[in-house]
This record gives sequence, C-alpha cells and structure tokens, in this order.
Amino acid sequence: MSRITLILTSCLLLVAAGCTAGGDDASPVAEVVSLTLNSKCPIMGGDVEPEGGTFEYAGATIGFCCDGCSEDFAALDDAGKVAALAEAGAELPK
Repeated sequence: MSRITLILTSCLLLVAAGCTAGGDDASPVAEVVSLTLNSKCPIMGGDVEPEGGTFEYAGATIGFCCDGCSEDFAALDDAGKVAALAEAGAELPK
C-alpha cells in the first residue's frame, strides 16, 4: 500500500507544480520578443518587456521596454521612427 501511496503522491506533486507534457518553458518576455521586430526599445534602449506593450508600424510589431514608450514612438514622424528603430538595431522589412 505504501508504494501506491508514494506513486500517487508523486503524481499529485507533479501536477500541482505545473508539470506539463509539452514542457513549454517560454517566458512572457521571450514570447513578446519573438513577436516583435526588435529586442531593444527604440525609445529608451532597454530590453523589450511584456509590460511595455507594442505598436504596429509599417507592417511590423514594435516592442517597448515600459509603459509610455509606445506613445513617444507614435509621436515621432516617419523618419524619426526609422531612425529610432535603427538605433535599437532593428530594420523595417522591405
């Protein structure tokens, strides 16, 4: 009986710990960065974070490091947006 109890307890602990068959280890940051053109914020230069939000521009999704940067980016003219993206190491698709 103790062997069955041990097996059941182990299974319950794995389920409680969030163990999944798929083994999806993607962090929210990795997910956001994979969806954006850039990994560095074109306004502040920090790493793109989920809290920073995104902005659609010229067919690309631009990511930001913090709340407010998307509004600053939106306020730039087209040349300013392109320059800010280049400074962040990103280039718009042609």
